[in-house]
Amino acid sequence: MQSTRGRVAHSARRVFVQNTRQQCRRYADHGHGHQTQGGNESLGRGFYITLASVPAFYFIYRFQTSDPDKKPYFTQLMEKYKDWRELWVERNDRHVKMIEQAAFDRNLFMNTKPSRNVELKYPEFLNQGSPWNVPAGHGSANIDAVIEHYQKKNFEENEKRLKAMLEGTNKAERTSAKEDKPNTAS
Repeated sequence: MQSTRGRVAHSARRVFVQNTRQQCRRYADHGHGHQTQGGNESLGRGFYITLASVPAFYFIYRFQTSDPDKKPYFTQLMEKYKDWRELWVERNDRHVKMIEQAAFDRNLFMNTKPSRNVELKYPEFLNQGSPWNVPAGHGSANIDAVIEHYQKKNFEENEKRLKAMLEGTNKAERTSAKEDKPNTAS
């Protein structure tokens, strides 16, 4: 065990020493062995083309705007996109109207009280069944009398509520005794 440690350490040390003796390769070129030009550099062809194009564009623009009946080129370009702006205004108006209508509908549905009646797809469902093996007295019955009874009962309850509300005897509409007394403490 001891001998293998020594050999591994020796070989690792040898690799480390070899790597540190070699100098890293450099890719930067400092012009060694090449001819270098003098310190004067020209501004380049692109600079002179840009410099010459500024007055050229100015004279072209002046030439195009010399006719008073014709609009300048850039104005014509901007007016070409004027229709798009109107189209976007119309789209935005329609979008706002749709959002307002959706908000109105949501408010309407959220603030209405739900109906207590259960709507059946077809009322005959209550009378539906097999006509065979039905015990005596349990056959299909006419429920018009039952419907009439509950409608009459509901109508009477509504009349009682209306009468109590008009007379001021409705418990929900009554104010408490503290609210009836005037405040004389101040």
